Parts: sequence; C-alpha cells; structure tokens
Amino acid sequence: MKYPSQFSGIFYFDSELAQRELGNHNGDEARHFEEGRIDVNSSSVAVTPEYAVMALLGKKNREALGSYFPQKQENNAALIRQAFIRWGTELTKFLSGEFSIVIWERPSRKLWVIRDRFGFLPFYYIFQPDGFFCFSDRIASLSKFRKDITNIDIQKLKSYLVPPPSYQSFNERTFYRNVKAALPGHVLHTEGKTILHQLYWKIHPAQHRNLKEDETIRLFKELFFSSIESRIDGFNSIGTHLSGGLDSSSIACVTNQFRESISTFYVNPGLESTDETFFVDSVVKKIHSRHFEVSPRKNMYEAISQLTAMFDRPDHFTTASSFLLAGADQAKAIGCDLMLTGHDGDSVVGHGNQLLDTYWNSQDWPNLKWALRAYATVRDLRTIDSDWLLLTPDEQQKRYHEYFFNKEVWKVLKKKNIPKFIQTSERIRHEFGFSYPAFFRFAFENVVSKFQSRPIGSILTNEALSYPNEVETNANALYQNIEDEYLFQFRAITNQSYTDAIEQMYHMGLQYGHQYAHPFFDERLVELSLAIPEKMKFGDGMGRDTIRRALKGILPEEVRTRGFKTSFNEYGLLSFKNLYNQTQDIFTKDHVLWNWVDYATFSKLKDLIFNPKIPVFNKLKYSNLANRVLYLGIWLDQLNDRE
Repeated sequence: MKYPSQFSGIFYFDSELAQRELGNHNGDEARHFEEGRIDVNSSSVAVTPEYAVMALLGKKNREALGSYFPQKQENNAALIRQAFIRWGTELTKFLSGEFSIVIWERPSRKLWVIRDRFGFLPFYYIFQPDGFFCFSDRIASLSKFRKDITNIDIQKLKSYLVPPPSYQSFNERTFYRNVKAALPGHVLHTEGKTILHQLYWKIHPAQHRNLKEDETIRLFKELFFSSIESRIDGFNSIGTHLSGGLDSSSIACVTNQFRESISTFYVNPGLESTDETFFVDSVVKKIHSRHFEVSPRKNMYEAISQLTAMFDRPDHFTTASSFLLAGADQAKAIGCDLMLTGHDGDSVVGHGNQLLDTYWNSQDWPNLKWALRAYATVRDLRTIDSDWLLLTPDEQQKRYHEYFFNKEVWKVLKKKNIPKFIQTSERIRHEFGFSYPAFFRFAFENVVSKFQSRPIGSILTNEALSYPNEVETNANALYQNIEDEYLFQFRAITNQSYTDAIEQMYHMGLQYGHQYAHPFFDERLVELSLAIPEKMKFGDGMGRDTIRRALKGILPEEVRTRGFKTSFNEYGLLSFKNLYNQTQDIFTKDHVLWNWVDYATFSKLKDLIFNPKIPVFNKLKYSNLANRVLYLGIWLDQLNDRE
C-alpha cells in the first residue's frame, strides 16, 4: 500500500547535476524550474525568476499576513514571498500554530526552511553539500529523489531502545542514516556548503508574572477558547478523542461552545482498571455529542505493521497504536475532517506537584504540612496503597505522610550519608512524628522490590554498544535564555517524545482523511502557563487548578473535580503479551532484530512480564522496553522489504 504525502521537492546547488537528473522538464512551470522541483498542491507553491516558494500556512496565518499585504496574492506561497522580501526570516513573528515554509532564492541558490514551533508538520530532508537538498513530509517520499535512504542510524536506534532518563530536546536524527529532520522553532539555512540552524522561537512568560489570580484564570480561559476556535475554523465535521480525563473532556466541552454538533470517540479496552465510562458519559450527557465507543484493534501485529508503514519508523507510543487506530477507523467511517486531541494537556497546564519538593527542599514545614494534607485528601493514591479508597481521611493523611517522608529519607540513606540521614530523620520526627520502624519496613520492601526488578543486563548487543556516539544537532537553544523557574515545565512541553507523537498522528491523519489538531500546544497558552505560580497550579491539592477554575460550569463536575488519572499499565502488559504471541514465530533467533537487541536479555524481559508473581507496577518499565523491541523488529522487516 502506498501512503500519502502532502509535499516534497528537490533543489540543486550543482547545475550539471540538475541538468542530468531533471533533464528538459515538460511539467507544470509552477512546480518545475531549472534548479529543482516542488511537488505540492498549486495553492502552496509560487515560482518567479527570483524565488521558488512552498508554503503551508492554514487560515489563521493567511489572514494574519494578508492584513499587511492588502493587494491580492494568488496563493499562500506568493504571500510568504512578499513577507520574506519585506521581513526576511523575521516573518515568523507573524505566524503561529501549524506551518511549513521553504524559500529558494534562485539566482544565489540560497535555501531557507522554516518549521513551526511545535513540529505539527513533519519535515525530513537529505542534504549533499554542493549537490542537492531534497525534502518531504514523509521519509518514504524521499526515495523518488534518492534510493539510498535505507541505511540505519544506529545512534537513533540505541536512543529508541535506551531512552535518556530526563526530557530530551528534539534533534535532527531519524532512523535513517542519510535522512535528517528540521528542528521545530528553527530556521534552517544553507548556501550549499553546510546546514545552519537558527532559533526563532523566543518565549517571554515573565510578562504574565504580575497578573492577579482572577486575571490569570480569565486570560487562561480566553487563550484556551481562542486556541480551539482557531483550530476548528474552516472544518465541517469535528471529532474529539474523549477518554474521560481532564484534557480530552476540556477539549470536547469547549469545542461544544462553538459547534453544537460534534462527534466524540472513546476507545475502551474493556478492562476494569481502564474503565472511564462514568466520566465519558458525564461529558456526553452535558454536550449531547454524537458519541462512539470502540474497542482497540484485536490484531496487534497487523495494527502496528500498518502504523509503522505510515510513519516510516518504529511505533512511538508506549500504549500500542492499535488503540489510536481504532478511533481513526471510526472517525473515517463517519466522515470527520478534523480530530482534536488533549495531547500533553497536563504538561502545558501544569499540575503543581513540584510545590511539595519546593517546601521540602526549603524546609518550609508549616506549608509542607498543609500541602501534604491537601494532596492526600483529594487524590486517589491506590498506587501506594491498594485499599486507599477504604481509608478514612485521617488514615489517608497519615499513610501519605509516612510514604512521602520514607521516600525522601530513603534518598538520603542511599547516598550513604549517615550523619545527614540521622539529622533529617530527627527533624522530621520532631515536626511530623517520623517512625523509624515504619521507615525500616519501607526500606526492606524497597530492597525486596529492587531484587525482584533487578537489572537484567543491556538490551543492546555488543555490536550496537560498540557503535560510537556522534555529535548531533538538537534544539537545546530553546532553553538557553529561559529562566530556571520555567525550565522544567518547558522541557516537558517541548521534549522529543511529544513531537514524535504529533508527527505520528499527522501521518495517521493523512491516511485516514482527517487532520489532527492539538489545542493545548498554543504559543500564548504555553507562555501564560509557564508563568503561573506552582501554588496556584496546585490549588487545593488536586493539581491543574488553572483549568479546573477556568472551566467551572463548562466541564461536568464529575470530571472537573476528579483527582486522579486512569492507569493503562495493565493494558500495556496485555498489549505486549498479545504482540509477542503474534510475532514469536516471525522473530526467530536468526532474525535481523537480534543483530541489535540481545536475545538472551529480551528473553529475560519476556519471562518477567509473563511471571504472575511479580506485581504489575514492577513490570511497567520492562513492558515499555519489550514493546519497543517488537516494534523495532516490525520496522526492520519492512525496511528489508523496501531494500
């Protein structure tokens, strides 16, 4: 099956190479010219003797730029050409949301590529110095310009299987050695010799620092509404993912403020541990949506294979994408042209949980006592006590106090700093009634748990481990001029994995005939959210108090006041077991997968996951890794078929 692409093209720095490869073209002059070609719909390309321009803008950006150029422009690309002539790459100041721009200065053969701030539109390229620059939104589409794109980037493969422990910025690597990705929020520039990346996205959260609380809530609501309104503008049949959580429910309920008729989609795995029917139904009842409940695809191997072929890389999601494809199937069946998601809403809004660490680190005992009490009172903490919902409020507070302080003291003890351990323990005992017997029981249980989930060795083969790491171009410039107080949350919002997820949904949308939009990823909303103090986000202990207050009366109270998120741990484990059973006859010992993944280590992983004596929580990190091994194997098979 051939999967769609929205744009592609090639520019030549070498005239002789261009002549050999392009020949005497007889194609559309709006897309073909002496130094290259651009394959995109006619509304997105403009060629003059001075410039060849490709521009995908969206209605909001077209209107924003059009106000500066009242004379009628034939299309988006012509509008960008005028903006570039006037402002150069400073034109990014007038753009927001989703866009992708390529500007080729024909006489000088200078190239400019501008990718939007969040990476909504994928942009892949191959660059040969003094030769050519070819590009597309799909990696597979690059093969019409160059056939040698199947060499594996081992460094990317290693980071996929052994991801870094903290948030990582987007980088240019793909799974293909010769193929790179343009950095979101940057301008890529080359004159044929080298590629330069210049950051254009500068955020200024401090501008909101002095807002009063009621002003902050009012502005948050205004920006959130504006983000959704701008994304649904121009679409006819609107659908939203609806999981019953705060993010997706907020999107659905606010969308309903602008459109009376919307469709909602709930993917129900049919497990008690993931059942969100109560919350989903409360939203559907409030907004009267055209609602669909679907089940994840049962054939996991078929679903992952389809998504891998769409995305030209291994599946990204830790919860298998058969889950997402089920929603896409139904959206296509009823003719949706836009699907809204609550993707990354918790990172953008901010939950305020760092407030506990702030009070602990500053030894602000009165405020810490208040925050712990508030947190324990409204949260569902069955992850630390399976009988949590059966405890009285006093018992819940006592149990969480015990858990929190045992955890913090355990961190001190692990550093083998005995004097500090005693000092910290005594201070907590004096302020909060710290119990040494309870702590040592906690420590013993930790040791036992660590033994059960002990390191099983490297998942990578010696061949993969021996491959030297190389310097890579990344988007770390995003964080160089941002104040420390905003850094952690901004890294969470802009990390590599979220951009990967956005790109993956983009390709799903192309295949299924609808566009995905992510209203929480809005530049102005992000700036405001970063500036909101942690205490305001923390609220009465439930966290994410900004959106809870902003949408009072719009969200059902059952959703607005829920203090927990559903865990998909059990579903993730079942997904792996199903996929393993469907692929064990495919990934035999002589399969290419084991050139990179240590077979013996993977076998240990598999045995741990299938072991009924090990608690589900202790299997989670193993199932995520084991799933990725199988995803990688599926991609390697497809890569071999392509070769």
